[in-house]
Amino acid sequence: MHTHQPPRYCINNNTPTMSSSSSNPILQRILFRTVQPTDIPRCYAIEAASYPADEAASKANLQYRQHHAAPYFRCAFLIDDGSNNNSINNSNGTTTTPSMTHNVLSPSRIPSSTITGSIIGFICSTRCSSFTEESMKYHDATGKLLAVHSVVVEERYRGMGVASAMIKDYLLAMERLNERIGGGGG
Repeated sequence: MHTHQPPRYCINNNTPTMSSSSSNPILQRILFRTVQPTDIPRCYAIEAASYPADEAASKANLQYRQHHAAPYFRCAFLIDDGSNNNSINNSNGTTTTPSMTHNVLSPSRIPSSTITGSIIGFICSTRCSSFTEESMKYHDATGKLLAVHSVVVEERYRGMGVASAMIKDYLLAMERLNERIGGGGG
């Protein structure tokens, strides 16, 4: 009998973690959530600006990953602070309603209505059976490995601990997903 196994991942003991008493105010305004279809243009803009053209995922690849591997595609959403310092001059990625959130803010500070802000980074992965170029092109829902394709933060937010916070959130989200689908720990 074949049982459905969640992907496994390794955690390096030196993986940075974010302190709940972070001195960086940006981290206190980040909401982590899964990427929605309407977020793809913003994610693509960050991807294209961050990687050489021959290494960046295409918009079609990001759409495929969001559609077929949504639980493994998470973003860092920076909540507006009212100063317009993080406003983005494009028509997408500036307003959203959170979904499947895990967030740095205390629960008492999470607004109950629509939250305005912008995606400033994301982590995108798919499941696969082996780490070959061919196997990583597609999401294999029964794959036992998790292939991380992108860990990217918008340039102006780099060096502020955003990527470390995203990785910490991502690992917690994957642990919760493993528990939910019956795979236990990693």
